[in-house]
Amino acid sequence: MKASIETGRLRARIENVAPQIDGGDFPVKRTVGQRVLVTADVLSDGHEQLSCLLKYHSQTETRWHEVPMGSLGNDRWDGEFLAAEVGRYCYTIEAWVDHFKSWREQLQKRVDAAQDVCLELQIGANLVRDAANRAPQRDAE
Repeated sequence: MKASIETGRLRARIENVAPQIDGGDFPVKRTVGQRVLVTADVLSDGHEQLSCLLKYHSQTETRWHEVPMGSLGNDRWDGEFLAAEVGRYCYTIEAWVDHFKSWREQLQKRVDAAQDVCLELQIGANLVRDAANRAPQRDAE
């Protein structure tokens, strides 16, 4: 079965997001210039690697800003953004099984063990080809 972006997103689970008050019913308060530290438990079935993004925007913006979240270990992740102006901010977390990161980890283990990596290199080439096929095509100028 081919690894797909959507399948990876469906397999990631996000729990225990903080800060939040009553499940997000009330706003969390910060002052201008203060950082908003967001944490969450992000997990999946299996042993594949995950990636996470913290997405946010202020009430005056429509475009989401994205900040990569870092793993703290034991399925806990964090990321932060700056409350740069007065007003409300919305934030959300996006997580997915990162097939490329999982491949890279397995390749490194085989290299470290001085094993044959021909098959892993072919798998990596297929991942790159599939990603290139998904990328929007730009017209040559």
